[in-house]
Amino acid sequence: MEKTIVLSLLLVLLSACTTPSGYILTGNVEKEIKLTTIGSLDEVIAAAGVKAEYALVVASDGTSFLLSEQSFSLIEISKVQNEFNTRSDQLPPVCNLNNISEIIVYNIHYPLEGFYTPFSERMKGFEFLGESSMGFHFVRKYNRMDE
Repeated sequence: MEKTIVLSLLLVLLSACTTPSGYILTGNVEKEIKLTTIGSLDEVIAAAGVKAEYALVVASDGTSFLLSEQSFSLIEISKVQNEFNTRSDQLPPVCNLNNISEIIVYNIHYPLEGFYTPFSERMKGFEFLGESSMGFHFVRKYNRMDE
């Protein structure tokens, strides 16, 4: 009996350790998309079959940055252990996030729901902190407000 319990607990722990992590793609999309894709942000969005002019990349701690489509190729999403991170040496340091949890995309052609889109509704939960630039690339920093 004890061996069965220990074995069961061991299996539960092993499955928890091997469960793949990931992040979600939300905003002006038909449905939330779970991702584990690595590569440049433009490749990740294209692989999901989504068109976007802007993207808000959100870390699990709420730190976020908003950038336009012209900068998507300058952001690399990588996986280190069980976390997905963003890095760029061509954009401001705010673009270097650890443990991203969500990418919220804006598509100008997404149909309005009244006066709002899912992207604009989602942005209501974020506080604008400032803007910085590097070269001709501008990035806005946000922080997720407590819900």
